[in-house]
Amino acid sequence: MSCARIPSGSQAKVSVPDSGPEMAESQVAVAPVVTSNLSVKAPEFYPSGYSQNFADSSFEDEYDGFLTLAEYVQDFLNHLAEQPGCFETEIEQFAETVNSWVTADETLQELVELVYQQATSVPNFSYMGARLCNYLSHHLNISPQTGSFRQLLLQRCQTEYENRDEAAKGDETARKQFHAFVLFLAELYLNLE
Repeated sequence: MSCARIPSGSQAKVSVPDSGPEMAESQVAVAPVVTSNLSVKAPEFYPSGYSQNFADSSFEDEYDGFLTLAEYVQDFLNHLAEQPGCFETEIEQFAETVNSWVTADETLQELVELVYQQATSVPNFSYMGARLCNYLSHHLNISPQTGSFRQLLLQRCQTEYENRDEAAKGDETARKQFHAFVLFLAELYLNLE
């Protein structure tokens, strides 16, 4: 039996088919009139014991409504991991925002580390991470004393490569992390221009 919605305050006849073979015609039922005391202008409901006072010091976390570089980049990387087809349409805006944010060596190093971690820890993100690295290496305007985005990325990869012996002798987790690094390195080789 399917449900039919009947507007409140009116009566309507609803045809209710009978599955019995002896009934040749359908039965007619009259829907009751339903009135409600609910109002869209009613005050918001709060369960008993619920505090509406958010000035409580235990709730304060110094959040000022703005994202940090790490939060912004991580949100974008997660978005790309979930919807890789958005790369072409959103990368330019991302690069412009990052260009305005990355003004010091530390922030560029943080950006490199965030992209590297995402590319080596999220399955199937190594290709997208390599594409992102290629784009950023060509479109980031900052070139601090420690090196450009590309140089810092390659230094990070060199550091990981130098730890290959420990990874080979390490536990299963270390070997998986090194395997993810090798896949990312291969994608970088194919994508960096």
